[in-house]
Amino acid sequence: MRWGTPQVALSLAALAIAILGATPLGHAALTKVVPLAKYAKNAGAVNGIKASRKPKAGQLVPLGADGKYPAAVGAGPAGAAGEKGDTGPKGDPGDPGPKGDKGATGPKGDKGDTGATGNTGPSALGGTTVVVTQSDTFSASASHLKVTACPVGQTSVGGGYQFATNDGTTEISLVNSVRTAIGDGWYAAGERFAGSGSWQILTTAICLPVTYP
Repeated sequence: MRWGTPQVALSLAALAIAILGATPLGHAALTKVVPLAKYAKNAGAVNGIKASRKPKAGQLVPLGADGKYPAAVGAGPAGAAGEKGDTGPKGDPGDPGPKGDKGATGPKGDKGDTGATGNTGPSALGGTTVVVTQSDTFSASASHLKVTACPVGQTSVGGGYQFATNDGTTEISLVNSVRTAIGDGWYAAGERFAGSGSWQILTTAICLPVTYP
């Protein structure tokens, strides 16, 4: 027989229990050891149901550190839908959002159609055209000017000028020939640049009556 085998150890333990059981001290010791042995044997069970770290049939699975069952346990069947709750109170209006960026300029639109021609308006001019010619006095002055006015109630729509001399040596140049500033006649001016004889300027105004609608 080999002394280091488990069979030998168990035989010696059984012999010791038998000897101790024959004495009062051994009997008392056995009454304490047996319940403890039974408790140690059932320490891994709850009401007879053993625990397991992985899901196994007929065994308990402990909760994880987050207080939930491990993912391997799986969720149970979905429960019945609950009744619809009451509508909550209306919330307060939210704060206005930030102003958005300016959008890009849109493409240029197509050219619109030409509008219809409007009615012809009344003319401010009417009546008979009047031509008025007036002249200043003959003199040997170096310059002459003359304003020919239209009749009252008429406006100048054009005009002209003419120089006249009493010899063939005097030469005159035009300085200006225009409608008067307020449109009531014609203005012309000239200067002598050669000769010494007398001369004059004649101014013509073309006038029309002014009518208002």
